[in-house]
Amino acid sequence: MRDLIVFCQDYRCSHNVKLPAEYVDRWPDGIRISQLEPRFVCTACGMRGSCIVAGSNGTEQAILPRKKNGLPR
Repeated sequence: MRDLIVFCQDYRCSHNVKLPAEYVDRWPDGIRISQLEPRFVCTACGMRGSCIVAGSNGTEQAILPRKKNGLPR
């Protein structure tokens, strides 16, 4: 699996952290990202919930997925 980037659920906070593949590889094979997103707690603002996206190889910027209304999900 590639690196993952975890974004705070609160779009006003915009805190994010990159989880290296070495860390992600420790998770069970059957785990789904959707199962993990509600479990993360932002260390900057304390908000529970996250948006997790696949990381890049360092040459690209990760883009936070957005809902139809333009706000981060």
